[in-house]
Amino acid sequence: MDPTLTERTLTPFGTRAQPAWRRIALLAVAVGLPLAPALAVAHDAEIIRDVAALEDASATQRAAILERLAPHGDAAVEVVLEFMQEELLERHVALQAVAELQVSSDWGEADRAPPAPATGSASDTTPAEPAQDDPFSAPKRVNPPPDAPRHRIVNVDADDKLNIRDRPGVPGSTIIARIAPDGVNVATGEGTAQVNGGTWVEVLYPGLPGGSGWVNAHFLEQIPEGERSGLGAPDITRGAPNELAELFTGIEGYEALDWEAVEHRFLEAAAGPDPETFRAINSLGPMTRALLILEEEEAPQVHARYRIRYGMEEMGPFPPKAYTTPISFVQIDRFNMGPQRMKALPQDDPAPHVSYRMVMDTVQMRTARAFRLSRAELDDDTAAAMRCLGVSCLSMEAPAEQATGDWDADPDAAITLTPPYDLMTRDGTHSPAAVLDQLTIDHGFVGDQRNGRVSWSYPESREGVTFGAPFIDVVIDVNLAQDFSVQGVLRDAHPNDTSLAELWHKVSSIASGDPQAPLVSQSVQRVRHSPP
Repeated sequence: MDPTLTERTLTPFGTRAQPAWRRIALLAVAVGLPLAPALAVAHDAEIIRDVAALEDASATQRAAILERLAPHGDAAVEVVLEFMQEELLERHVALQAVAELQVSSDWGEADRAPPAPATGSASDTTPAEPAQDDPFSAPKRVNPPPDAPRHRIVNVDADDKLNIRDRPGVPGSTIIARIAPDGVNVATGEGTAQVNGGTWVEVLYPGLPGGSGWVNAHFLEQIPEGERSGLGAPDITRGAPNELAELFTGIEGYEALDWEAVEHRFLEAAAGPDPETFRAINSLGPMTRALLILEEEEAPQVHARYRIRYGMEEMGPFPPKAYTTPISFVQIDRFNMGPQRMKALPQDDPAPHVSYRMVMDTVQMRTARAFRLSRAELDDDTAAAMRCLGVSCLSMEAPAEQATGDWDADPDAAITLTPPYDLMTRDGTHSPAAVLDQLTIDHGFVGDQRNGRVSWSYPESREGVTFGAPFIDVVIDVNLAQDFSVQGVLRDAHPNDTSLAELWHKVSSIASGDPQAPLVSQSVQRVRHSPP
């Protein structure tokens, strides 16, 4: 078997030998020597110079470099990987560049991923979101039509399985399922992609997250139309929760945390020995639990912006009772906005911007237990390139202003929770956790609310959403618009409603003269699909 074809046993980068001229050119660029025409043609020299500039580029510069490299496709990817192998480019920089170049590679108009819907006032010059921020974006998913080509699995050992990934290629992709080595009747779609010298095709199956995934074409053999009669369904198993969780939390730049120790510290601090409080804490939803865990692990911030991105998949069935369970994929970021708010004043607040990635399940009376966690610190360039509901996450612009329609205010706005955490801040506003819970109540993600307590109710899985990708975005601003205020905005970008394109909720809590009675406002905005 050609070793460059299999993605099961080799590194993601294959074993192709690079031409001698390119090794010389790489080293020449590294030491600042000009490239002679004999060493590289013009476009190769251009690629090499751009890749060499990635190492010390800011987020804005990096986005411009990748835009120039994108038309070169596989040639640019090869040079990036060669720079990494020659230790001329940091591994995490190289892998992020490869992931973005592969997603933007030219698959032809019929196979190109549809453009993301515009949100807010982002312009064409806005830096791209870092690749690590949404690693599960993928081409459009479809269900198999009856006339879709059918294939059998080949070139896979009897004790092995063929990986199905969420996007073409290995670097940056996620294993979402596996096919048995003797699998048959595997349907394929129209999507194809060339990645690092290999051809990847889209496979279609309703049991896959989103309805489809990608495999290397080397492991498929088309079944003639006359031989399809009587074939059963392909033997496809979805990825295990632990494996998928490690892929979600283990991306480049994040450090794995001892999740059991983090959960123990959180429960000790939040619930203590009181069994009633313990039960109430364990009824909280995954987004609120993620926020409280971050606040327990990090030093407090006076001026902060939280961003929470939430995705969920129903996993299973699991033995012995063939049950299914919701698995939550949560990324929560906290940005230190003090320097942004008071740039004219001396700053002595060194607190970093931080990002946590958590995967949660339901177990032992816990609605959301974090069973995998990781943490990263973000520099200013990375944080500024990240988007908080359409604005830069370090911008002082209000995310709520990015909603394009009119807000419908609730005349009876109030936060009447009796939560197991601090309801109020010392500044006389509701806490970020309380504002977040009120947003989830307004959106309907809450079941039982007896005695003012909040009990999370998991939403339905969303159609058209990539595996593990967020469909809920929340931004909470703390003491930004005014000295003592907390404003939260929730956007559901994939409501299970044929008439709605997006659903927004806004909750604000502003300190008043009474420290126990802040001014509260609640609004909703429904963005409907444009008529055909």
